[in-house]
Amino acid sequence: MWGSIFKLLLGAAAIGLTVYAGVKIYKKITAKQIAEEVARKSKEAFYAKIKEKKRDAVKVGIYDVNENEIAEMPIESDEGVDSSLRVGQIIPINY
Repeated sequence: MWGSIFKLLLGAAAIGLTVYAGVKIYKKITAKQIAEEVARKSKEAFYAKIKEKKRDAVKVGIYDVNENEIAEMPIESDEGVDSSLRVGQIIPINY
């Protein structure tokens, strides 16, 4: 019984946490750039949350209106990441 429940939960997690292919942009990564890229990749996205920030890349979690994480997406840029972006920052997705 517990094995079946575990498999069901694992399957649901795998479906819910789809990883989108990384995006390479040719501008400095800003909150506006993140919102545009997430909106382009996911029509269900309500907001993005910065999970990781590096010198030239960020990894964002993409969340639906019910606050369920539906995907992750790395975004890279040779121009770097805007200094105003912070890990944990929430970026609303406007269509």
